Amino acid sequence: IIDAPGFTISLQDPQDPDVFAIVYCVDASTGSERLRGAARIPNSRTALVAASRETLYLTAAESQQMAADGRIDLHGSEAAAWLGVPLLVEDQLLGVARMLNPRMEDPYSSQDVEMMTYVGQQIALAIDRRRTQDALDHERHLFASLMESTPDAIYFKDTESRFLRVNQVSARQLGAPTPSDAVGRTDADFGDPEAAREFLEEEQRIFATGEPLVGKIQRDVGPSVAPDRVLWTHVTKVPMHDADGEVVGLVGVNREVTDLVTAQAALTESERQRAMLVQRIVTVQEEEQARIARELHDQVGQELTS
Repeated sequence: IIDAPGFTISLQDPQDPDVFAIVYCVDASTGSERLRGAARIPNSRTALVAASRETLYLTAAESQQMAADGRIDLHGSEAAAWLGVPLLVEDQLLGVARMLNPRMEDPYSSQDVEMMTYVGQQIALAIDRRRTQDALDHERHLFASLMESTPDAIYFKDTESRFLRVNQVSARQLGAPTPSDAVGRTDADFGDPEAAREFLEEEQRIFATGEPLVGKIQRDVGPSVAPDRVLWTHVTKVPMHDADGEVVGLVGVNREVTDLVTAQAALTESERQRAMLVQRIVTVQEEEQARIARELHDQVGQELTS
């Protein structure tokens, strides 16, 4: 559309406005792409466009005059014409797109400059969309890693107590073949009906009050539990809110604590037996003291009688 033998996109370092990284560079005269890392170019035409956030079109003579006046520093080989446009998304500056024409002194019309400004806007939107997508993909990867690497059962439910998403551990505890097989179903579709009613009641209280359920210890009666085993689970359920603060569901985390509960029960029993032993020792001591007192009393009485 526009005669531009040289075209470059440079992104600004958000921590240092004088540093720009060339992420796209084409020299049409040679048909080659040349990329290089970040460079500090303060007081350059690129930095001037970034600072002013306005399109800048200079002929070689104008660039040399600005350099002579100390308004800019010239970097690299000089071009006959230099056109730079800011890459803006709303109020955020991403970088600068530059067009270089080494042959023609004044090749661009006002329509060309206007066209290039519009193209810069579209480039900025494309970069912003890509960054947003990359960030979203990264967050999804982190979330998936959390869901599948933790040993806890993690699940999300809507306000009807239907499963929205579960991890592999939760699916196994429910007895679902895969996590996706649990989506759209409730606890009533798995395991003990009485336990399902209890879960539904406590979750409805969470939805009504907005108060989380933290640290509940319950016996696990899921279908994955063998009849001859007793498993205990530490349950936490936290309400999820939308942008308006309305409760739209909950996230739950179940952690098996059978060993801990068993150890606590053993400790409690040990404490009970210790208390009984102490009480027995005290009783024996009291009985012994009473026996000795009686013997002394009888012996002294006999001696006094004699």
